[in-house]
Amino acid sequence: MSNFTIPSVDHVREIIVTEVSNSIIESCISSASAAIESSIPSHSISNSLALEIQRWLAAHFVSVQSPDSRVLEEKIGDSGIKYGPSAAVTNFSQIERFSSTFYGRTAVDLDPTGNLRGKSGRIRKQRVYSV
Repeated sequence: MSNFTIPSVDHVREIIVTEVSNSIIESCISSASAAIESSIPSHSISNSLALEIQRWLAAHFVSVQSPDSRVLEEKIGDSGIKYGPSAAVTNFSQIERFSSTFYGRTAVDLDPTGNLRGKSGRIRKQRVYSV
């Protein structure tokens, strides 16, 4: 079991606007915590960084299931907004990748170990510097 502090529902709501219930957000926080615990050794990052990564991952899990956070179409004439599955998410396997949302990509970018990157399906360019 990890010693990382777990974010609150309010911490997650600070970065994602959603009508999803607190109980669903709590489930997403549990999933994010489990992902961190299984991917990042507790000795490799600080508690505050783990808290941030969990927060962004929880927002990712909220966003892939929340129709209110995915606008497919907006109109001006005759108004209206159409909500639905994200255009970037066309099948369930893509939903599982952290790279399918801004929130998941942010969590991956915050992970200094690179362990979440392998779960995201993203290939990250590395810079090489010489002195």
